[in-house]
Amino acid sequence: MSDWLSKLLRRVLDSKLGEFLELSETNNDGFSFENVGVKQSALSKLGLPVRCVYGRASKLAITIPWFNLFHGKYSIEIESLHLLVVPSSSVKYDEEKELKEANEAKQKRLRDTERAKEAAEAAAEADPENKQPDSFVQRIVAVFLKNLEVSIKRVHIRYEDKQPGNRYPFAAGVTLDSVFVTTKKSDNDKDENIKIFEKHLELNSLAVYWRPKAYLFSEEAVYSDAYVVFKLFDSAIGS
Repeated sequence: MSDWLSKLLRRVLDSKLGEFLELSETNNDGFSFENVGVKQSALSKLGLPVRCVYGRASKLAITIPWFNLFHGKYSIEIESLHLLVVPSSSVKYDEEKELKEANEAKQKRLRDTERAKEAAEAAAEADPENKQPDSFVQRIVAVFLKNLEVSIKRVHIRYEDKQPGNRYPFAAGVTLDSVFVTTKKSDNDKDENIKIFEKHLELNSLAVYWRPKAYLFSEEAVYSDAYVVFKLFDSAIGS
């Protein structure tokens, strides 16, 4: 059972997250990615009039309790998420790159169709008699939401604007030291018939800033190495 679920999740991660992120290979204990890049087209694909000129997370980890799906802990962990976005109009049009992205999108749609077919075949093999497939999926989703824990640390999202009509460039951003989401313990945790549960949210050092005549990280992102840019983002996060 865990084998086909693992294969299914890998396909979902590759087809969904891979559209926005540059993912590395995963390990055998779960789905752990290091030095994850955010694609330049990630935000524009969401319909936003901005482009990500720099985006990186030092860690993205997803833990699945394969051998205890209905009572185990699910977790998502993200560390050092840094995003630098600018208006789409400030990014020089690259016809070759746009054609490449259009072709990649077309190929992705073809892969998604094939993967959906493979996932259906894998599910059929795992449950050849087709015993309440919808009920099983619904139970997994409900347990996932109930037992999910989320940990996000050191976030800095920055927007910069240096349009020709503006005399001075400016920057605005959001920083966050950490946020944790956990499920509140209850005496009824092992009772699958109880659908109500409580989540605990802990938010630390959330800040918003606006800086006229700003020093532009976007210029540093082009001319400096990765460590220098990382320190620019991380040093601006409160704690």
